[in-house]
Amino acid sequence: MKIYKNLRYVALSLGLFMATTSCDDMLDVTPQDQLVADVALTTLSDFQLALNGIYSGMTSGSYYGTSWEVDIAYLGDNARRSLDNRGQGAELHNYTFASTNNEASAIWTTIYRVIDRANIVINRVDAVEGDQAVKNQIKGEALVARALAYHDLVRLYADRYDATADASHFGVPILLESKISEPGRNSVKEVYDQINADLVDAKGLMSNDAVGPNRFTDAAAAAIQARVALYQKQYQKAIDFATEAINAKGLANRTNFAAMWKQRPGMGESYFTLAMNATNPRVGELFYEINSNTAFMNPTQSLLNTFGQDDAETEGEDERTDDVRFSSYFTYTPGRAAGEYTITKYSDVDAQIKGLSNIHVIRAGEMYATRAEAFAALGNDPQALADLNALRSARIAGYEDVTLTGQELKDAIAEERRKELAYEGHRFFDLKRLNLALERGEDCSVAPASNCTIPAGNFRFTFPIPQDEIFANPTIGAQQNTGYLQ
Repeated sequence: MKIYKNLRYVALSLGLFMATTSCDDMLDVTPQDQLVADVALTTLSDFQLALNGIYSGMTSGSYYGTSWEVDIAYLGDNARRSLDNRGQGAELHNYTFASTNNEASAIWTTIYRVIDRANIVINRVDAVEGDQAVKNQIKGEALVARALAYHDLVRLYADRYDATADASHFGVPILLESKISEPGRNSVKEVYDQINADLVDAKGLMSNDAVGPNRFTDAAAAAIQARVALYQKQYQKAIDFATEAINAKGLANRTNFAAMWKQRPGMGESYFTLAMNATNPRVGELFYEINSNTAFMNPTQSLLNTFGQDDAETEGEDERTDDVRFSSYFTYTPGRAAGEYTITKYSDVDAQIKGLSNIHVIRAGEMYATRAEAFAALGNDPQALADLNALRSARIAGYEDVTLTGQELKDAIAEERRKELAYEGHRFFDLKRLNLALERGEDCSVAPASNCTIPAGNFRFTFPIPQDEIFANPTIGAQQNTGYLQ
């Protein structure tokens, strides 16, 4: 892949940098010495640093450091551009993006950089001298990183798994070693097969005693397996893997859940968390800039309504106060013409560094929502209901179990998932994988937007292959996604 022309030697030399910095942008230099890998990665300590480089790449502003929360939010129906917004996310929110869109190119390049770094570790670590258990752990973590990265790529740059009966439609190129090449796109099925194989291999290598959640563990791998199975609509597998993850770590209580979203949070129920520091992007500031009282996006009224209605008798207080998610995700700011509720999920108002927050990539709340959806899809309403009630009980003070069945239960699970995982990079993909339309309704009129409704299955649910990749790689140039110019 031609994009590797400038990335290959970045990854090979990352060990020289990781001892002094975790700022991913500082890695974007191209050493002139093409043999640097043979010099830099010669000891087990070098590979530990190389593994840090994989995690560092995931904190990039073009990946989990910003894009997976902010850009994906602009694409969905949980956020609208505020009247304070000065054009941030306009192309994404309005669905007017094209193959030249900066976000499409940056996300593609950044995720493949993470994959390239993982490939180097996976293919080279066995040859170095040292404790085999330590080498296995390093390799296992790199395999999980590669699997997660490929899943993120394929769900953004390819159509949903069941768009064709055998998933034979275009996925993304699979690269399993670090080299310059011009590969075409593998099928979606081939990509998912690789993802699943990497996760199985990883769990056979990592120690059950591995400490998370800032590094991948067996529990994190199981949680990712559950996520992947849900996208494939392999519901029994989703149930089994989610159960494995839940047995390792369950739901946080209300106090610990609220603490998860602070600048220096307790890890609560997270299986994998990216620890962000002062050199990393401040994702919270891209939702709401506290010091200037500027909201670049606001929660949609349709999302707020899922938490209940305002109590008209008490301004700023309502039945939503029983739900710890509401106070953890939103702040009431009366008198703001640009919207009285702001998104402060990643903005600890008492923090010294405003807007800096750790990123919880996968956690138990998702596993309960996943297992509930899978049980319901298989017609096991009692178990689906039990998971729904368990999730609500952990989040809502004084919650009393409800009894639901059939479509009403499925709808309740979908709504709970929307609430639970708001601004964590899920809602847009949930609409896509379930082949549902995006319907913003009255939320489109608050700040003028085009394409307020995107029909189910529309090509806009899939990002275009970036134009610079098409220019560089003749093979992929003829394999652009439908609806975009070649």
